[in-house]
Amino acid sequence: MDSKKLIKFLAIESRFIESKMRNEIMMFKTSGALKNIVCALLILLTGISSAFATGENENITPKIAYVNVSFPKTDTSLYVGQNIEVKYTLTLLSGAKLVSTDVLDMSTKNNVVLKNKNASWQSDTNGMLSSTYVYNIVGKDVTIPPLKIKVVSADYEEELIAPGATLRAVELTSNANYISVIADSFEVVDYRAKEYDENNNIVIFQFESIGAVLNTMKIAQYPMQGLEDSKVVDGVTYGIYYVVLDKSIRQLSFDYFNITQHQFVNINLPINILQNTIEEGGDIKPRNTILMFKNLLVGGLIVFVILVWVVFKKLRKVSAFALLVLVLLLGYNVFFSATSGVAQVGASVSIVPTHNSTITELIKVPTRVAIIGEYEDYYKVMIESKVGWIRKEYVSKN
Repeated sequence: MDSKKLIKFLAIESRFIESKMRNEIMMFKTSGALKNIVCALLILLTGISSAFATGENENITPKIAYVNVSFPKTDTSLYVGQNIEVKYTLTLLSGAKLVSTDVLDMSTKNNVVLKNKNASWQSDTNGMLSSTYVYNIVGKDVTIPPLKIKVVSADYEEELIAPGATLRAVELTSNANYISVIADSFEVVDYRAKEYDENNNIVIFQFESIGAVLNTMKIAQYPMQGLEDSKVVDGVTYGIYYVVLDKSIRQLSFDYFNITQHQFVNINLPINILQNTIEEGGDIKPRNTILMFKNLLVGGLIVFVILVWVVFKKLRKVSAFALLVLVLLLGYNVFFSATSGVAQVGASVSIVPTHNSTITELIKVPTRVAIIGEYEDYYKVMIESKVGWIRKEYVSKN
C-alpha cells in the first residue's frame, strides 16, 4: 500500500473510532474518572484525524488544464473515403503551457488515417488553445483514437487523455461507376477526345471541385489513366485528368458522391473524334500570326527599298544601308526573336492563358519550345510552328 492510500486509510479509521466513542458517551452513564479518560482519548483521536486529513489534502495535486473534444455529428451518415474533423479545445490554468500531444493506439484496425500529423494549436481571445485533427475514413467500422496531452506549469505537470470514439461509415463501392471521389461539388469544365494510337483514344478533361478527396480517384477499369495536375486556389481544386480507352467506347461516364446531397452524381462525356479533328485543323492550335505579320512587313519594306535602289541611283548608298538593316532585322525575327525552353512532362498546352481554357494536348516527353510571349502565370510558346499557352512552372528556360 502506497503512502497516499495509507494516510487516507488511517484518517478514515481514526474518524470511525472517534465517532464510535462519542456514541458510547451518549448511550452509557460512566463514572467521572472513566468519563475523563474517554474524553482525553476522544481529544487525542480528533487531533490525529485532523492531522491525517491535513496530510491527505496536502497530497492532492490541483488541476491545471481541461480538455474538450468535439466529434463529427452522428445525425448524418459518414462515408468510406470521406475526411472528417475532430476538434480539441484546451483550457490552461495557473500559467500552464502545452508541452506535447500524442495520438494513442493509431493502428490500421481503426480504419482511419490521420491527414495532418503536425496539426498546430491556435490560441483564441479567451486564452484557450484549439486544434483540428483531420482523419480520412478507410473502412466501415471507425475508431477515433484517444489523444494524450501533456501540460506543465511552474509547480505542476499533468497529463490529460482526450477520449476517442467509435463511428460507423457507409461503403460506396457497390456502385461500379463510382470513381472514389467524395466532394461538395465536382464539375468538368472542359474536355478533349483525341486519337491515342491505332486501337485507343485519349480523353483529357479539366475539372473544378470543392472539398474533394482525389488521392484514390480511379475511373472504372481503364488501365491507363491518371491525375496530371491539381492545384488548390481559395478552397477550389483545379485539376487535369486523362483516360486512355478503346475506340469502340463512345462516351466516358462516371459517378462521384456529392456529400452535401448525400447521393451519386453522374458525369457523362461524349466522345466525338471527328469533331475534334476538324477543330484541331481550325483554330484550336493557332499559328503565330503576329510573328508572321512582322516578317511580312519587314519583307515588304525590303522590296520597297530594292525598288528605290533601282530607280533612284543617287539614293543607292542610303537604300543599301537601309536594305542591310532590314535584312538583319528579318534574320533576327526568324532565328533569334523567341527565347527557347523545354516543356516538362505532364504540361498541358491550352488555347488561352486561363485555368479553364481548352486543352490542346499533354506533353508526354520533354519538348523544346520557343517562348514568344507571356501573360501572368503562363508562357506563350510555339511548338512545331503552332502556338499555345503553358503554365510557367512547367517550362525550363534555356
